[in-house]
Amino acid sequence: MILNDDPQECADNYEKLLIKGFASKDSVKLPMFDLILLGCAPDGHVASLFPNQDSLREDYAWVIPVEDAPVGPSKRITLTVPVICHSHRVVFVVEGATKAPVIRDIMERPDKGLPASIINERAAGRIAWFVDDDALTDVMVTKRRYKFLVNNTKSNEDSNI
Repeated sequence: MILNDDPQECADNYEKLLIKGFASKDSVKLPMFDLILLGCAPDGHVASLFPNQDSLREDYAWVIPVEDAPVGPSKRITLTVPVICHSHRVVFVVEGATKAPVIRDIMERPDKGLPASIINERAAGRIAWFVDDDALTDVMVTKRRYKFLVNNTKSNEDSNI
């Protein structure tokens, strides 16, 4: 895909590419990614979806342009909330004390104008949060410890070295 100065054209081209990859195999209303990995900014924006923007109410497009992002590049494209929430698994990775207020809002006082809150609610049951202790300051959540598995077996290639 060639990027240009027209975010709408880029969004349309990327959506066509996704439709070709997903919809040609099955009759699907939305693509189903195996995993969508997200961060969360201190203002609660996620994947170029910003708080209280009209883009949060998009229900039909898979990909939309962002023409006036308040931070970073002003022109970009993003997946829509329904596409993100339709994934088999949505994972947030969040760290740092600057994120603590927004994490508290997402977990304790969900906000309909906050993209991370919307995704957390709509993808319920398929969502996981990996959050460091600094970002969980004063947040009332149940913490679980996960075990990380490492495959220590040598592959055939390694055994020939």
